[in-house]
Amino acid sequence: MITRKTAKQLGAKGGKKTFEKHGKRHMQDIGRRGFKATVAKHYGGDVKLALNTLIAKGLMAQDPVPSNGAWTKERVPDRLVNFDPSKYDEDIPY
Repeated sequence: MITRKTAKQLGAKGGKKTFEKHGKRHMQDIGRRGFKATVAKHYGGDVKLALNTLIAKGLMAQDPVPSNGAWTKERVPDRLVNFDPSKYDEDIPY
């Protein structure tokens, strides 16, 4: 039976094998394509918005006193409003 722990272990093992077989450059390309897809899907191709949102969420997660309300979700723009994916240009230079 596969549990979360065994799935995680199998995934790590597969990732290591892929790295050994294809190398660092291949893994970097996978990461780059994944980031590009995330930015296109959730942030309308706006890399700056995506990075700032990820930074803000990281800081919010590290808040030592979340009960004081210094970091609230309202302060972190999660996605673009009224984004039309059909207008997205595939060639984002980054």
